[in-house]
This record gives sequence, structure tokens and C-alpha cells, in this order.
Amino acid sequence: RPEIYAYGLRNPWGISFDRGGKHELIVTDVGQDRWEEINLIVNGGNYGWRLREGFDGFDPKNARTAPTNAVTVGADGKPFVDPVFTYKTLRGRGTDPDSYGVTITGGFVYRGKSFPALVGKYIFADWSRSMAVADGTLLVATRPVAASGPEKWTVQPLALKDFPDGRIKAFIWALGQDEDGELYVLTNGANLLTGARGKVFKLVPQ
Repeated sequence: RPEIYAYGLRNPWGISFDRGGKHELIVTDVGQDRWEEINLIVNGGNYGWRLREGFDGFDPKNARTAPTNAVTVGADGKPFVDPVFTYKTLRGRGTDPDSYGVTITGGFVYRGKSFPALVGKYIFADWSRSMAVADGTLLVATRPVAASGPEKWTVQPLALKDFPDGRIKAFIWALGQDEDGELYVLTNGANLLTGARGKVFKLVPQ
């Protein structure tokens, strides 16, 4: 239907427009058991759920193993739109050096003035490295200057004064942005939105 702009996402947790550049729409999508992902949304794009998770096929009867005969196109015959970045989820995996946590939290392309080195980069987070222990991580994604093939971003932890590895010892529920393009981090000390343990932090230079 014409009112459907894009589809094939599982559980978007953070949607934002870049206030500069090409004003792109960016969505982070929480995976089921294997992959967390960042997507650039295009009109008419099919992102594959639930035939695909990340770059892999998805079988709901065997969610932790990618099928060997994965479907790569939608019902209209058009290929699925690839994510620009994925990482492994830690849910049910214990520890994994290639993962940042258990569920991705969307953010914003930074367009403020406090951090010139971050301008044009996508600041986001992972809620926590554990479902039970507050251990969220702030992250920064950089897109390639020029891409000869499918565009894939690179990601690293966002180093903070007291947390050089980006892990802030709280559950990160969301990020916010003010009219000047400066960023805020919304956290909770519990894994439920309850009680009075929520805090809002503003990212400022040292």
C-alpha cells in the first residue's frame, strides 16, 4: 500500500532523522537471538524480517542458526535492503568479544558544536551487556567516506572521562537531542521503567 513507507523491521528501538547532511532516516532494530542492526531507511525498502536477521537468513523454528537456503528477496522479487552495521547479541551467549550487549538503543547523528570530532557520526548505545546487571555501552558509528560496494559502517565505544570503554554502569533506555544538536543519555538503574532510579545525562566536553 502507498502509505507503507518501509517494512521488514522486527523491533525498532530508536528512530531519528539526521538534522544535517542528506537528512537520512536511521533506525536501530533489535534482533531476536543473533544480531542487532542499524538501518538506513529508504522509501519502499524491505528489510527482511522475519525471513532475515542482520545479513543472515532467519528460521523462526531454529532462531539461533541461520538457514542454508535463506530467502534473499521479498514477495515482489526485489532484494532485501542490507543493514549498514550489525553486531552479535549477547542474549543467551554469555560473553562474546564481537558484541556490545543484549539490545541496541538508537541515537542521533551528532550535529552539535561541543564535539567537533563527532560531527556527522552516529551516536547510539546498547542497553546493557546483561539482562540483570546495569552495564550499558555508549557507541559511535562512522560511515565510510567512499564505498565501492554496499556501505558498511564501523563502530567503536564512545570514550568518556570516567568510562573510557563507554560502559556507564547503567541501563541505557534512550538518547535525546536538544535544539542545538547536543546529546543526552537516558538511563535507569533497574531493568524496568519503574521507581525513581532514572537519570538524564548531558554529554559535555571534559
